[in-house]
Amino acid sequence: EKLVVNVGVDGELYQGYTRFREILQSVTGLLAPECMATLLPSVDRTGGGAAVATAVALRLAAHRREVDQLLAPLRLSRTDLERVQALMRREMELGLGRESNAKSSVRMLPTYVCSTPDGTERGEFLALDLGGTNFRVLVVRV
Repeated sequence: EKLVVNVGVDGELYQGYTRFREILQSVTGLLAPECMATLLPSVDRTGGGAAVATAVALRLAAHRREVDQLLAPLRLSRTDLERVQALMRREMELGLGRESNAKSSVRMLPTYVCSTPDGTERGEFLALDLGGTNFRVLVVRV
């Protein structure tokens, strides 16, 4: 889920310039927040790891922009979400209405459950399951 990159930097730079390390980590965090960069002193003293880390960070940032651009049309504003909510509520109310049920895009059956169990129930109970395909009838002993 999180890319971990070890960056080799010149040993003198690593040891002597704490501020450089902070800046490099900050830049990596801005370019690729899903990437965790760890700075290590370079054994060969070339510091080439910084170039690799920058390339990876740039590639991840470009990928993030592509994903955001691809998903942008699917994001709904609060107003749009509220409109969808109101439309669904209206269709459910139509679906529950005796006269309006046939006109609704969401046909529903009213529930006749008046309360929820409290644990003191005893005896035999009839359960009806009206699914989309099957109609099940059960006798449940509690």
